[in-house]
Amino acid sequence: LPSLFPGSGGLETFVPNSLLWLIQRDFLEGSTVDEMVKGALQPVANPTKDKHVDELNRIRQSLRSLARNSTAFGLRQPHLQRTKLCEMGDSQLEPAYVKQRTQLRGIVRRAAYAKSIVGAGLGGGGVGGSGLMTGPALATLIERSVRALNEGDFPSAGNVVDSFNRDALERHLAEYAAALDAVPLPALDDALLQAHEAAAYRALEGFRRDRFGRGAVTVASLKTKMEERYAGKKEKNGFASNRQCEALASACEEELVGLQTMRLPSLRKFDDSWEACNATWSKQCVGPSRASYAARLARSAARERSAFLQSYNARLLNGLLIASIAGIVVFRFLIKASLLELGSWAMFIFLEVSPKLYLGPGESMFESAWWTSAAQAWEVVVYNPVVDLDKAGPALGGVVLSLLLWVRLRGCVAWFAACCPCLSGVCWWCCGGWLCL
Repeated sequence: LPSLFPGSGGLETFVPNSLLWLIQRDFLEGSTVDEMVKGALQPVANPTKDKHVDELNRIRQSLRSLARNSTAFGLRQPHLQRTKLCEMGDSQLEPAYVKQRTQLRGIVRRAAYAKSIVGAGLGGGGVGGSGLMTGPALATLIERSVRALNEGDFPSAGNVVDSFNRDALERHLAEYAAALDAVPLPALDDALLQAHEAAAYRALEGFRRDRFGRGAVTVASLKTKMEERYAGKKEKNGFASNRQCEALASACEEELVGLQTMRLPSLRKFDDSWEACNATWSKQCVGPSRASYAARLARSAARERSAFLQSYNARLLNGLLIASIAGIVVFRFLIKASLLELGSWAMFIFLEVSPKLYLGPGESMFESAWWTSAAQAWEVVVYNPVVDLDKAGPALGGVVLSLLLWVRLRGCVAWFAACCPCLSGVCWWCCGGWLCL
């Protein structure tokens, strides 16, 4: 109390000036009233360390040190008929009792002092602003107390402690919530759990340190509120994880579907694209939805790769057939090369006949060793660290076509120059283009 109310007179407001013990002499058993009070306030031995005895000794010590002036007074029995005392006058009571009662009144008048008032005097209260409790001040205090009781605003030791502890709880709960909100979402389940446990430990330790006494606001209350916050954070993490993993998985699935329409089919490119997309997904998809979307993405990859393999060999065969036909046309009309034209014819016939009349090991030509080697060579040419023909193919095809046309036009120019030297410097329409000799 002195620390809460500093100053010379702060403690006097709460400590009584005098303490009067009124004892019925019938129970003195031969001792005086002072001896009985002093004996009753002395601590008793407690060899068994009984907590109840310790509590009684603590109360005795408090009562001994509570008042500066402690007085004991004994009264005789006023009358043998105790149930009718209120109906009796002083003439019917024991004369010794009446005399002692008069003495008691004098003692009370001498020992009683006006109570000090904390702060400003109540309306009509303190005498000359001295801060002492008077009759009008007491009446005003009672009126205010009754009004506060009726309105439910009258403070008590219990609700003051609860209010203090509630403020401490809200403060540490806010610190816990701030630590939990600092975790970016989506987050790994273990990372979120570690953040929760660390923040909860700090909040509980701080609350235990700041909490005062007992009451309705307990450590269990703080734990319950933190668990509710943690459950809400986990739910938000689940939503964020589902949203992010869904977007990443959909992007990978769209890319796998797009690979089905490659101009130049390459199984190596399909696998590399899938691995790159899966690496991005694995790095960015975190949280509780990761496992379910991992299984979904694996199923999608297996399905799309199976579909790609089904069309891969057929598209590769069609590509070789187109290449053989293109070789026949080029080596017959653009570049005169009989052996190359013959080889193109042989490849065309072989590719047309072999799948239908295949007699080698395996179920089809696509399982033969030469086809496997051809497919590996095709993969090396079409998709390698240097060039991706699926992207660069149109440009390279245009360059090759331009080169072939240039060679063919040069042949036309040479033929005109040989046949008609006099036309040198004249432009002619030849082989689909203008020639200037």
